[in-house]
Amino acid sequence: MHESIEFQGRLLIDSKGFSLEQLPRVRVYRTTAGRFVVYRTWPILFQLAPSYSVYSDLEGVEADPRALDTIWITEHDRRGEHTDLSSDIVKALRKAAGRRAVISIDQVDIRSAPGELVRLERDSESIRRRLQEHGQSDEDALVLGMYFLRATPDAPRHLSEIETAFAQIKPVSRFGNTPETLKDLQAGMRSYLNNDKRKRSSTHQLFVNPKRGFWGLSRLGDIRGVDVAHQLGIVRD
Repeated sequence: MHESIEFQGRLLIDSKGFSLEQLPRVRVYRTTAGRFVVYRTWPILFQLAPSYSVYSDLEGVEADPRALDTIWITEHDRRGEHTDLSSDIVKALRKAAGRRAVISIDQVDIRSAPGELVRLERDSESIRRRLQEHGQSDEDALVLGMYFLRATPDAPRHLSEIETAFAQIKPVSRFGNTPETLKDLQAGMRSYLNNDKRKRSSTHQLFVNPKRGFWGLSRLGDIRGVDVAHQLGIVRD
């Protein structure tokens, strides 16, 4: 279940139209109270709920490097590795923000709280509880664990570290199984990593395997980690 409320405001900018596809798609709204809502949505295949961030002004949006971060898929750059249209969307946003407001209504989550600072081990139980309450998948837990480990292509983490992080925050399954009672926890975790590589195109992959036994999040995986954290109301400490 996903919480949703209505707010009055107008759409300022939509990343759709700037390129063939964006991962995630980014829309920015300004509410009648003058706040800015950055709203992110993913293709259906990711099975990830929309997420949002709220800012008091336009300067706050521009100051947050994560606010408009997305992968730009173009005809000549199908992997989004060399194209960055962020400056174009910022220019369009500034122009749109200067126009006279016209009221419209959109159904989007909105909260002003920036989130609670958390870290693995110290706050693992709290993170696990939030994942459970929000009905997040085990793949989300794996992405979040690697995000908190800061596992990247340039600084990958060994499978043993990833497994430890995953076990700390993995929610109880619908059958009542906990990480402690699962004998095949490592095999289950590796299946997410291997299926991602085998079943998804390189553009849509969340994980990278730069060397044997070591894994990190792709840029897309890192963005998804941020979005999952946003949905849980937490921020990496």
